[in-house]
Amino acid sequence: MPGIVGASKHPDRLDRVRFIRTALSTTLTPFEVARAFRHDPWPFALIGTWAGGGAVIGSAPLRVAHADDDPFEVLNQLPTVEGPVDGTVGGGWVGERPFTAGADSLLGCVAASRAPDTTRVHLMSERDSRHPDTIDEVIDRLDEIIQWAAVERSRIGYFAALYKGVTIKVREGIGSGLFEDGPRMERLDVVFANRYLEAVHTYRAGNNPTRSWLFALESTKGTRPVVLQHLLLGINAHINLDLGVAAAEVSRGSELNDLQRDFRTINDILSSRVSVVQAQIARVSPLIPLLRRIDPTADRAAINFSIERARAQAWTVAELLACLPPSTWPSRIDVLDRTTTSLARLIRNPPGWIFNTGLGLIRIFESHNIRHIIQVLQDIATDDA
Repeated sequence: MPGIVGASKHPDRLDRVRFIRTALSTTLTPFEVARAFRHDPWPFALIGTWAGGGAVIGSAPLRVAHADDDPFEVLNQLPTVEGPVDGTVGGGWVGERPFTAGADSLLGCVAASRAPDTTRVHLMSERDSRHPDTIDEVIDRLDEIIQWAAVERSRIGYFAALYKGVTIKVREGIGSGLFEDGPRMERLDVVFANRYLEAVHTYRAGNNPTRSWLFALESTKGTRPVVLQHLLLGINAHINLDLGVAAAEVSRGSELNDLQRDFRTINDILSSRVSVVQAQIARVSPLIPLLRRIDPTADRAAINFSIERARAQAWTVAELLACLPPSTWPSRIDVLDRTTTSLARLIRNPPGWIFNTGLGLIRIFESHNIRHIIQVLQDIATDDA
């Protein structure tokens, strides 16, 4: 691991540095190394052939270019490297507009630019294929998606924020002994979550996940669906498609019957969050009560349908798959995926001009600040109402 020592006549920069390389013995993956810097000030990563095909990961750069600084002048302020310089790399900046420039020396840290909307760098592996093994790791991975979505202003963060809140409640239930078999419930939660995490990873890598997840994730690019519709699209794909498959994976054959009580308990946890979800959505979508004027049970019925009725359907799917050999699952899951996608189309494009007129008014007056909406939905995680 490279490091620097040096001195300067100026308190804000170094004039001379001595390059130090220390080999570290570690079994950490690149993803885990990157995550180790996530709480440091100004973390950065440089990856490319200019660095010998490897990567330079660090934090707290020696020079930070502010909005009124000349970035080229900052690059000219690199210190002189004393002693052996083999292995040093340098030139270029990390920030809103990365580029490469030649230089004879570096530090071990690099100059970095700061744009008004780039006050933090969130490191998230795009190619990491490892699945979480614990519910804590699931929450960490959801946090990474939420942070990325907030930076990129992506509506993918809406469902991730809601899902994080629900997952925290499940973790609390496991810790308090609410479930008959806590370790088994954690396995179910992890397997269940991994189907969502894999869908997001696949989509962000430029490939197609399952049809229903592709429809939900593609819908986040559009401004037509209101916040409630985005949440329902995620709930639809995750529960109507993923939950039954996950339950069958965790409890095969006759073991599935032992899971049923805990399966219902997790349904109770989700249903108990309905009033909280409604309250949080109203904070960013104040005309949601308009749905009640069109149909007195519209907004609550919509959420309850996706949580309660969909979970009942998911149990039926689990019973079907649990008694079949896994080799036959793909064709069954494909049929289920097509049906789930058909439901998604109804969620995004509901019939009836009166109902759609109401949605149009809701859309006009609800918040369009994606970061704010994500933060409000995250509040569900700590709201005990």
